[in-house]
Amino acid sequence: MDILVAFLRGVTSLVGILISLGVMVLTLFLLGREHFGSVLYGLVRTLGNLLIAPFGFLRRLALDIAEFGNRTSDPYEHRHLYLLRRFLAWQQATILIVACVFIGIGVASSWSALLPDPEVLKLLKETRSKTVSTRVQLETKIDEEQRSITQRSQRIAEALERYRAEREPIVERSAREMTRLAGDLRSNPETQVLLQFLEREITRESPGDTRAVNGLHRRLRGRIEGATWVGGAEGTLGRWLESWKTKAIAEVELAHARTTVEDEYDRQVAGLPSEIKELRTRLQSLEETQARLEKMSKLKWGKALLTLGTTYITLFWMILLAGLLLELFRSWIGVVTDVRDLRSGLTATDRPAEVVQHNLPPSV
Repeated sequence: MDILVAFLRGVTSLVGILISLGVMVLTLFLLGREHFGSVLYGLVRTLGNLLIAPFGFLRRLALDIAEFGNRTSDPYEHRHLYLLRRFLAWQQATILIVACVFIGIGVASSWSALLPDPEVLKLLKETRSKTVSTRVQLETKIDEEQRSITQRSQRIAEALERYRAEREPIVERSAREMTRLAGDLRSNPETQVLLQFLEREITRESPGDTRAVNGLHRRLRGRIEGATWVGGAEGTLGRWLESWKTKAIAEVELAHARTTVEDEYDRQVAGLPSEIKELRTRLQSLEETQARLEKMSKLKWGKALLTLGTTYITLFWMILLAGLLLELFRSWIGVVTDVRDLRSGLTATDRPAEVVQHNLPPSV
């Protein structure tokens, strides 16, 4: 419905314009009759002359100033109108200079209006770079999400292998260190008793997670701190207990390796949908900003033409008014000059020749 209404309005406007033009042409035909073609040509020529009249006037000003610059004296100057004629020349030069400066400013303003803002171009470049970077990140995350689904078992197996490869050497080193330290402790009856106590406590509780291992380690360490005769917690017995803690934690981690790796993998993969959603939102915002900036960075022909048209209209009225005043002033000077020359001629007919020659205006 909106499209139909808009179409009807456009058709109505077009029909109204055509009717107005038709009525105008018919009126001109009725008024001109056999001279209808000449009337149309005269109207076109009048409008054309009106549009180019300011530049024609500037052309005449330039020629008048050129003529003034080429001659050293004016034989038609009147001795009583010397400053008025000079003032007329000053006005001509002023109008010509102001018009040229105004044309230059108008053309420069139109050129400036045509070009986009440098800050917009800089911001567009940065936005394009961010858009490309965000699009690459989004594609990477989408590919990673797809591979996480299709290659889950393979990736878990690879991660599990790396997980075990990091902890099995720890178990072996700690076991060797415990065996070496246990040999030293069994060589002494007192330390052997304490070692057997630790082994019984460890076997009795047999911790199944790292929290239990750390809790048992703190309790046993507190028990042996008082055994200063064997070095306390910093002695051989304490080092054996530290090696056991390291070995026990690594064994617990190996026992729950698959569950740990799967949970960690699922936790990493679970964040991909939210990251993808965030990247898509950011990319959409960047693309909208980029589209807006690209529109702003295009050449603004409409604005440039509007500025140029405004310059022309302003220049037209400025030259028209200034030119009319200048021509009226020039006509007034011409009338005054003619009146004075006429009076001088009439007076000269009533005087002797020598008096007339004596009153001739001096050459400037």
